[in-house]
Amino acid sequence: MGGKRELGREGERERGREMAGKQLKIILVHGLGHGAWSWYKVATSLRADGHSVLTLDLAAAGTSKYRMAEDVLTFADYSKPLMEAIAELSEGQKAVLIGHSFGGQTLALAMDTFPHKIAVAIFVAAYMPDTVSPPSSVFDKLVEYFPDAAAWMDVEFKEVRVSGREQPFHTMLFGPQFLREKLYQLCAPESGAPLNYRRASLKLPSKEPKEEMSKVALRVILIHGSSHGAWCWYKVVAELRSRGYNSVTAIDLAASGVDPRRIPEDVRSFEDYNRPLMELMSTVPDGEKVILVGHSFGGLSLAFAMDAFPEKIAAAIFLTALLPDTLHHPFYVIDRQLQELSKRKIEPEMKPVVIPGRSEPLITVCFHSNVLATYFYQNCSFEDLTLASMMVRPTSTFSEDLSNSSPFTKEGFGSVDKIYIICNEDALIIEDYVRWMIQNNGNVKETIEIKGADHMPMLSKPRELCQHLASIVDKYSIL
Repeated sequence: MGGKRELGREGERERGREMAGKQLKIILVHGLGHGAWSWYKVATSLRADGHSVLTLDLAAAGTSKYRMAEDVLTFADYSKPLMEAIAELSEGQKAVLIGHSFGGQTLALAMDTFPHKIAVAIFVAAYMPDTVSPPSSVFDKLVEYFPDAAAWMDVEFKEVRVSGREQPFHTMLFGPQFLREKLYQLCAPESGAPLNYRRASLKLPSKEPKEEMSKVALRVILIHGSSHGAWCWYKVVAELRSRGYNSVTAIDLAASGVDPRRIPEDVRSFEDYNRPLMELMSTVPDGEKVILVGHSFGGLSLAFAMDAFPEKIAAAIFLTALLPDTLHHPFYVIDRQLQELSKRKIEPEMKPVVIPGRSEPLITVCFHSNVLATYFYQNCSFEDLTLASMMVRPTSTFSEDLSNSSPFTKEGFGSVDKIYIICNEDALIIEDYVRWMIQNNGNVKETIEIKGADHMPMLSKPRELCQHLASIVDKYSIL
């Protein structure tokens, strides 16, 4: 009888979830300096239980296309994505709002505007205003607890003058020490924020490795693939640093990750797209060398850096990446890959954008969730797939630019040591095509294979990948 009652209760819970799913939508609202990505574990778990969940980026946060102090000048501007989401709820449907930290203020604004559409509001370690004082009072009260500037550690405050505004616009950026000691002190290194405020690149709030663990090693620069960003390297950065490799940098290329630039408004060519890497390479002091690691479309970014700065690169690691040669134009390997994908009926959404002064439209590319799940992340956790669905951005193949570019030179690109890491379960850039690229290039010094890795080995097999990266770094650091 007890077993039957238990089954009955479980059935009641299931029916309750079904009824709730029809009427309630859970909306997760992030805090200051964060984005929808910060909820990726929670969203995965709630969806697995059958709940309808919406995670969103507030304006100028996460991967939002809007920019602080340009498009976003007021709290209403910042909160607009949440207000629009609630306004779009169907008649009779209600939301469960869950706000974290500064997101409590956004919840309060929504509650005041749409009380009839909100079943309950949950404040998770969040600011909770009242009905007597102005909304800013709770933040002002917090500041009273931290009157000393030293308490804010490495938080960067800036004043921005905006035309038409009498008072300056204030922005803030959480530094790695503040994140590590005030926000993420109980989190595992790989669970820390893979992103910072919009002006930041990858800064993991992990524990600093002990001094005795620090290795004298070459600097490692990680370059993401198409539609992705520095965020996809978060496990690798944490793992390498835990092993004592402190000089690891993951960057956002233009209009990628949390970089504020946009395609096609700001980024219209591969040169625009690749500028963050080229600018970083130009800052490497003379006589020093780095190791570049490029993933997927990032192989083209590596190649341009290798051609321009061969004397600054000890080795280039192509991680299941596009590998060009010195005979054909750079788009050659992309074109063949696109043909191969077309044969397999894998076709991402492509849209032409007409740009004045260009003979051909700029083709933008977008990977939908089913493509990500089937061909990119099939061996990754549901949590990592959820994170990706929140973070990927539209990109471009830059076909016109790359087709009209000269082949890479033997003196530049051809002179740098190349190591290729093959992922034998990659469903996007399949192994047969990878081996053709290696043969076509004819100048790959070493090939390594990671068994069981899909197209995203930094997420599906991070420890195995880091083991190989550490071995390569060690070898080149003593040469």
